[in-house]
Amino acid sequence: MAASNPLAEHRSISSRLARWRFLLGVALAAVATGVGPPAGATVLAGPLENPAGFHHYYLLETTNWATAAAEAVALGGHLATVETEAENTWLWETFAAIASGPFWIGLSDAASEGSFVWTSGAPTFFQNWWTAAGEPNNAGGIEHYVEMNNYLWNDNSGTSSLRGLVEIVPAQQELEFVEAEAVPGDPGTIFLPDIAVSADGRHVYVLYEIGAGTDRILIYARAADGALSFVDALASDGNAFAMALSPDGSMLFYVTNNGYVGALRRDATTGLLTVADYDYDDAGSYTNGARGVAVSPGGENIYVTSQEQAVTTFRWDAIASTLTQSDVDVSGQSGLLLSNPGPVLVTPDGKLVIVLSLNDRAMVGFGRDLLDGSIDWATRLVDGVLGVNGLWNAEDLVAAPTGLGPGAAAAVVHVASAQQGTLARFSANPDEIGPLTFGAAVETGAYPSSVAVSPDGERLFVADGTLRRVEAWAREPVSGVLGAVRGAVESHEMGVEGMQGFNPKLAVSPDGRNVYVALSGIEPRIVVVRAPEPEGATLALVALLALSLLRGARRRAAR
Repeated sequence: MAASNPLAEHRSISSRLARWRFLLGVALAAVATGVGPPAGATVLAGPLENPAGFHHYYLLETTNWATAAAEAVALGGHLATVETEAENTWLWETFAAIASGPFWIGLSDAASEGSFVWTSGAPTFFQNWWTAAGEPNNAGGIEHYVEMNNYLWNDNSGTSSLRGLVEIVPAQQELEFVEAEAVPGDPGTIFLPDIAVSADGRHVYVLYEIGAGTDRILIYARAADGALSFVDALASDGNAFAMALSPDGSMLFYVTNNGYVGALRRDATTGLLTVADYDYDDAGSYTNGARGVAVSPGGENIYVTSQEQAVTTFRWDAIASTLTQSDVDVSGQSGLLLSNPGPVLVTPDGKLVIVLSLNDRAMVGFGRDLLDGSIDWATRLVDGVLGVNGLWNAEDLVAAPTGLGPGAAAAVVHVASAQQGTLARFSANPDEIGPLTFGAAVETGAYPSSVAVSPDGERLFVADGTLRRVEAWAREPVSGVLGAVRGAVESHEMGVEGMQGFNPKLAVSPDGRNVYVALSGIEPRIVVVRAPEPEGATLALVALLALSLLRGARRRAAR
């Protein structure tokens, strides 16, 4: 079963219907956003918001490339940057329904022949040249400006009179770049494989790994505005791979590639960490090549996945400060099939442990005993089987509660697959025979690699290591159904720094006001992004205001 595609319905309708939907969309967008062209601009139509994103687009009257580029700047944007196949398809099918192409886009090699760059400054990952005709061919040595015609691209001299496509990022987009915090340490490529924010919101922790040097856990203090300041670094066992904070914030557990499982006690005031206990891989632990760690809601159990094709359960005794192995589930035993298990989580109700089985493109669900923490595998979903999609080389997963009562899904699980370019949605139903069910997989047209849900459930934050950006997707908090992208921070935007790294990992502050992105590289950074105030908090303020007004009315009526 193919992944759901937000463009599928648009592609199936006739050009005439597309035109009327376009014009209606233009009218609605203008009313909703108040965005309109400046006086004197030769705009044929717009603005129209891409349903798969939050950017607005205009269609210009015919002119040469340079004039179109200048008018795009006058409108507050640039000639369209096309970063994915889905965006390319949407642009052509939408605007070709309004007027005939070709259309100018913002790609040019005028500065250096053969080195095509976007006027927006975005990196050039996606290209769609008319290769059957030998394009780009720089005919006559003067073709340096790109047009889109019937989906395909062709280089042009720039003097042709074509309609231009203008792209604008609205000023009211939801995400805002705050800072890029430098990571202190050794020279060379640094890996930051994980990041976490304490439950009290006071500290941010980052795993730091280097091929030749001292691996460590970096500790940052978090200010009221979300900015970070470096506090200290605790030396860690080699090749740390993943970590998880206990829900009460008292403990930090981390795992390494060589089978070390560390239990660190956290000082809530200073944020400093001290070793409380640890476990090394031995004949019965199955933690060598550890790839994931998760903590139960009560903090009493730790679950570790490893390349030994197993999930190992540990018991944490907070009073005695002891970490003890209590159970292990190994692939091949009792019908369990795990092939290179990776990311793992415990659902918010504590009833399910969910593991991504990477080599067999599967998700495995284990029922969890709430008394002793032991687990027994209950279900296994495989990509491409019975309509399941979005599990091929999946890189991250996150679970969010629905807040509903008995009989409804206890949580929704989102899975990011950069390989498939999808965000998949699953329902967690621990009291049902099939505790995990597939919902849908949205084709993003990009490369999502890390995900996190806002505390109010209204947003899914997504990091894309290929396009170097962080996005905020609208999310229905009960069903988990995703809407449009409501904002993004991108590496090529004016004033944005530190987004040039790779392997991004996300964490969200407990107040929902900040997203933190750890990026690996020669110059590793922790990018701080400001998110909108959670709607739940806004609604609470509205409710308090309404109550205050009601009480005032009652007092006046009693006089």
